[in-house]
Amino acid sequence: MRYPTAAVYTMGDAVRAVRGADLSAITTPAMFAYNEDDQVVSAKATHAVMGRWGGSVHEHKLVQTARDDTMGHVMAGDVFSPDQTAPLADAILRWFTAEVAV
Repeated sequence: MRYPTAAVYTMGDAVRAVRGADLSAITTPAMFAYNEDDQVVSAKATHAVMGRWGGSVHEHKLVQTARDDTMGHVMAGDVFSPDQTAPLADAILRWFTAEVAV
């Protein structure tokens, strides 16, 4: 429920690394699960990353319900978004089975 302030620095480093990376060189298929109403991560930025990705991209938009994280950020889990956990796990498994599994 709480994170140390130092975690912000690590996250900032990760964001800067993605912004500067040549994502077109990554040919691994990717599934992007996100919420258009996320108040922490910009959906516009997520779309930009998806557009730069070199491999196939699968987009999975989550639809926030009244029982989900009020910030629209924590996409699954019993504490913040319990109604999203099973549907998101199912979506990931369907994508993986169709796209990646041999």
